Amino acid sequence: MESTNLKYIRKIKTTISSFFIMLCLGGVYAWSIFANELTADHNWSSTHTQLVFGLLIAVFPATMIFAGRIGRKVKPSILAVISALFFSSGYIISGLSSGHFYTTLLSSASLQA
Repeated sequence: MESTNLKYIRKIKTTISSFFIMLCLGGVYAWSIFANELTADHNWSSTHTQLVFGLLIAVFPATMIFAGRIGRKVKPSILAVISALFFSSGYIISGLSSGHFYTTLLSSASLQA
């Protein structure tokens, strides 16, 4: 009985973790909301906002290739935690940058690292 309960708990944890991972992956596409605010509040040009989004989109597949290779050697849960730390740090650094272009540009790479 106890092992069945443990399996059920693992399934629930996996489902919840998967939800949050997918939520983070969708966070990339929230950039359009941030871009409007940066243009209005910090006088960014559309070129600036496109550069940051372009870097973010370029880094995303590159890190997926790297993570796929590491994923054969490391548990997926460890990769998920590391990814969450990078993703969170990117948003935190960008949020604290007060709209500084280069800080936001560099932190956008860590959003998907």
